Amino acid sequence: SIDLLDASGQPGGLDGQLDFEDYKVDNETGNFAMRASIANTDKSLSPGQFVRVRLNGAQKTNALAIPQRSVLDGPTGKYVYVVSSGEQGKVAMQKPVTLGQWVNLDQGRDNYWIVESGLDEGDEVIVDGVARIFFPGMPVNPDSADAAASAPATDG
Repeated sequence: SIDLLDASGQPGGLDGQLDFEDYKVDNETGNFAMRASIANTDKSLSPGQFVRVRLNGAQKTNALAIPQRSVLDGPTGKYVYVVSSGEQGKVAMQKPVTLGQWVNLDQGRDNYWIVESGLDEGDEVIVDGVARIFFPGMPVNPDSADAAASAPATDG
């Protein structure tokens, strides 16, 4: 089900049911089209009007989400750098990941990917400075602001 939200982001009293979900993702936005049917008995909605909605029931529990900027593309697919222990101390190692959909965890300040596989809870994913990692096994000096543990995704 969905709820129409008012200007303050609270449910406005109208709700409906999702009746169409496109299977293709828009490559430019990372979004995909959906449609819902809403009973408009009081005629408070007009054709073509833009509204904000909340999709209920689309939450993933115990999911891992990582910022989009930490994901790199290689010849074998997508991967991230994680902090690992090596002979020279802390090093950056590649970890292949399979990603799901994008989620909004921080009101649009950053895009996050749901990680379907490849990471374990507690892995320290290097989020900033990945362009300065020239090879797997390169020594790194992670800072708590530069290396973030994968955040549990509670928003759908």
